[in-house]
Amino acid sequence: MLAALFAAAPASAAPLPPSNSPLPGSSFQGADGNQDDASPLVDWQGLEGEGRVRHSPDPNDKDSALVGGSKENNPGEWDLTTEDGGVSPGKDNIRDAWSVVDQPGTDTFAYLGFTREGSHGSTFVAFELNRDSRLWNNGHARIPAVARATCWSATRPPATTSTS
Repeated sequence: MLAALFAAAPASAAPLPPSNSPLPGSSFQGADGNQDDASPLVDWQGLEGEGRVRHSPDPNDKDSALVGGSKENNPGEWDLTTEDGGVSPGKDNIRDAWSVVDQPGTDTFAYLGFTREGSHGSTFVAFELNRDSRLWNNGHARIPAVARATCWSATRPPATTSTS
């Protein structure tokens, strides 16, 4: 399991190296490499036990995917396709995502995690929080509109991951 964590006061993101220490203002210990609580800090274990984790499983029947050659920074040229049975290769196929919004005091934190179908090979995953629900047609596909206040966090999972 991999998790990305960022604070959203103004729209910003903070990359996290492995650490036992949470971000200032947060008690979430999401970058320590496991899911276990370590009192007084909380991890996925405690959040799940409290019923605060929102799961977004992918039924894997018809996934949307970028057509080969689509470049992330050039949405005007994006083209989408539907892949039956999930995105291929498996290292790029997100099977479940989960999230928690935490608001201690005046801060707001979004804790995000995901699992992939394949655990070998590297891939690029970005979480994007977008306030604009409109879609626009770029001539190839209907693409989500991006607002100026968009906040995103990206991660490149290691080439090989293991779970215990």
